[in-house]
Amino acid sequence: ARSSHHLSHVSCEVESAHLDGLHGAPHSVPAKEVVALSTGVPSRAFTRAFAPATVLAPTTPSAPSAAPASDNKPKMHPALFAFIVSTAGLTSLAGLIVMFLVRIQHRLVYKPTSSWKGDPAMYGMPEFDEVTVVTHDRKEIVGWFIKQLDPATPPVGSAASSAADDIDEEARVDTDMAASTASYAESNIDQIEATAPPAHYTSCPTIIYFHGRDKNASFRLKKIAGLFEKSGCNILLLSYRGFGRSTGKPSERGMIIDATSALRYLINRGDVNAKNLWVYGESLGGAVAVKFTTKFQSRINGLILENTFTKLFDMVKVVHPELYIFEGISANKWLTLKLMPSISVPILFMSGQRDSFIPPHMMSRLFESSTQSTYRKIVRFPDGTHNRTWLTKGYYKYIGEFIEQVMTNKIPADRSVEVVHGKSSVVTDNSESEDEDGYPSTGLQPVPA
Repeated sequence: ARSSHHLSHVSCEVESAHLDGLHGAPHSVPAKEVVALSTGVPSRAFTRAFAPATVLAPTTPSAPSAAPASDNKPKMHPALFAFIVSTAGLTSLAGLIVMFLVRIQHRLVYKPTSSWKGDPAMYGMPEFDEVTVVTHDRKEIVGWFIKQLDPATPPVGSAASSAADDIDEEARVDTDMAASTASYAESNIDQIEATAPPAHYTSCPTIIYFHGRDKNASFRLKKIAGLFEKSGCNILLLSYRGFGRSTGKPSERGMIIDATSALRYLINRGDVNAKNLWVYGESLGGAVAVKFTTKFQSRINGLILENTFTKLFDMVKVVHPELYIFEGISANKWLTLKLMPSISVPILFMSGQRDSFIPPHMMSRLFESSTQSTYRKIVRFPDGTHNRTWLTKGYYKYIGEFIEQVMTNKIPADRSVEVVHGKSSVVTDNSESEDEDGYPSTGLQPVPA
């Protein structure tokens, strides 16, 4: 009876425990498990029955424990980390600087203004047409076509205006200059006299004039007056895009489009001798003139260059040497020296030897590289500065002679000529005499190359 009572009690406890482990699932202990309990020898089934509930619950294999991250990853040396951070920062800064320079590069090269200095009539050139040329990229290029007078029409005023003012000065235009012809003539340092009676504009040569990098075409009107009188040519004077009243923004590509549009304008007029065209370029305008001439040599009779550089970044070395490293990304290169050997038309070089902006040796290099030109001549003005070479006595005379030599085919046997102009001065003293060849009476003569 005791044994029976004991087994009954154990059976109840086992059943209760097993029911708890299976969360209420009905179950009874097999007879052999009861027997095992009575004998004191637990069986495998008994062990499973009395195991904790967590043993009976389904389990998933656990992943092998990983070692701490700090034990597996190599540590970066602080100096290396600082180098990487600093390099990344400098690279980002350099990238921003490059992006900034690309955006403002045109502003560094070109210095236009919308200020206006009057019209040709104020400088003794009463016959002219207001010109607005529309380029193929829809920019409006503004300027004048200044026409030589009909012989029956008496000229108004003298050839040039006062020499006291530089073309870069912002001086007020004397609006009474054209009317006051007597004082206007006295103020001309060169006392220009026409080599022949004025021809009608339809039969005389025409000069396409390319100005420098600053201001606009109206600031060249004083200078143009002397060129107009001495050369006997019509003059097409336009402001590049972004200069003066012309629309758009300047760039090398855009300015060549402007130059091409100027040529198209002259050809389409129908009243201009399109077979007698000449090109004049001053400073950066010389670079424009050279590149333009290489494209249209068959239409150009001759090229005149004044104080022009070899290439733009040769000038950057002089003015902003720290920017020279950006030559490769610049959209403005103006490779004048590289283009010179491809020009075959006659070329006149007018070089101021006191030019402190464009070193005179650049003009010498351009002259030396123009090996294919049928006639090349360089005139060196000892006192000529960058902006005042044109004020030197005798300046226009060389231009007139050059045009006449080419037009009449009176080119010297030595087709490469170097001239050192005699004592020159920008003062208004006109008493210095000249010999029959047009040189001041100092005895200096042309020096053959």
